[in-house]
Amino acid sequence: MSPAPSARPVTGAPSPAAPIRWTEAAPQAGDGSQRARVPVPVDHRDPDGPAIDLAVVRHPAGGRGTRQGVLVVTPDDPGSSGIALAGELRKALPPSVTDVFDVIGFDHRFSGESAPLQWGLDQREIFWVFHQSESFAAEVRFQAEIAAKAADRSLAVLPHITTRNIARDIDVIRRGLGEERICLIGHNYGSYVAAVYCRLFGDRADRVILDSVLSPDWVWRGLFGNFARNCEATLRQWCARTARPGGPLGDTPQRVRDAFDEVLRKAGAGGIMLPGVPVPLDDQFLRVLAMMMLSSQRSHPALADVVRSARTGAALRAETQQLIGSMFAVPRDAATSAAQMAILCGDAAWPRELEEYEAASEEGQGFMDRALLGVKAGAFWPVQPLEPPTEFGPAAADGVLLVQAEQDMFTSSVGATQLRGLLGERARLVMVRGMTEHRVFPFAGDARVDALAGEFLTTGRLPDADVVLDGDRTREL
Repeated sequence: MSPAPSARPVTGAPSPAAPIRWTEAAPQAGDGSQRARVPVPVDHRDPDGPAIDLAVVRHPAGGRGTRQGVLVVTPDDPGSSGIALAGELRKALPPSVTDVFDVIGFDHRFSGESAPLQWGLDQREIFWVFHQSESFAAEVRFQAEIAAKAADRSLAVLPHITTRNIARDIDVIRRGLGEERICLIGHNYGSYVAAVYCRLFGDRADRVILDSVLSPDWVWRGLFGNFARNCEATLRQWCARTARPGGPLGDTPQRVRDAFDEVLRKAGAGGIMLPGVPVPLDDQFLRVLAMMMLSSQRSHPALADVVRSARTGAALRAETQQLIGSMFAVPRDAATSAAQMAILCGDAAWPRELEEYEAASEEGQGFMDRALLGVKAGAFWPVQPLEPPTEFGPAAADGVLLVQAEQDMFTSSVGATQLRGLLGERARLVMVRGMTEHRVFPFAGDARVDALAGEFLTTGRLPDADVVLDGDRTREL
């Protein structure tokens, strides 16, 4: 391990914001957390102009060690609740971290409890906002209607719903906390938010963990193309792992893939009723279900069970029924879908030529290609970005630890490798070979990763070099 880095002075800091006034969370929270509202300008170029309030939560340090500061949790998906994520993370982090850091979470601008967007999306639009793929012509109409609703309800604020402005909001929170510097942890999209914060405010960032890392060159149409390739690659891996002599789906990877494709054709021809599942699985729904189950190796047996049941009519295992129920127990709401679309269409301009999307979706051979490579609302977005996407270079933060599962389907390892190369000598990468989990530290339960990341947060020491860990040692469900 290298020695702990020494603190560097903050330069060019803006004037302090008004101190945050905390109130105790509702008693039913039961976690000792505190809540607050923090005003931020809609347009950071006009700090005295219209403002919105961000919902912020604080989980105070446990008090069994010398307090080191705050650990800001960045939302792991556009539109998702950063407040809920902070509570989840607070429970999962080792006591060595929560004893010395206040854990701070927030709902990002125009999402959750922070002035959520209201576009009047119906249930079909909410569920299929990115993956509706009945036909290319139907997709064009569908996505154009979503963009029109965004323009009708939120035209004035759309240019300001960007990752760079979320990063600027984090710095307003930092100032309200009275902290010269903050530590950050970001998973998935949150890794990009935290990386952008470090690029804009690097001298105010202390220790930073980027987990399940998004590559900056995916912003954001490239994300869909990368994900389509990952889905197909993970399906092939699943076929290889599922094949076995006497197995219900076949003894070779090709026979397992043939069984999967047979079920897709059956679903497309008229839908499949699975015993214990109240709704029929059509072609689109089955593909999305498969995609979700492929995302974690721990749910791979459940996908095999679904394919077996769809082919034979036999009952699903109780565990599979429970898993499917949990996946759809809390449906996405309209505001979450709107905020996600606003970020993914607002950070960078999308191509306007529809032929480009049509060709990509028709040429793709993967099982999710038609849905993911087809046209999206960005092709019809009513505003152009005010700023280009962030360009990355050597990190100015005291240290950045990137954590990545090699076979993460949602965020492939190429993203972590790409960003690691850009961040330079103040960064290190921890890669877990063979792991498929999305969100590794501390959720996957790999003790080796948890030890490395926990030590970095509590001591500031980075590994001397990048680390490759062999094998997936996660907790079993």
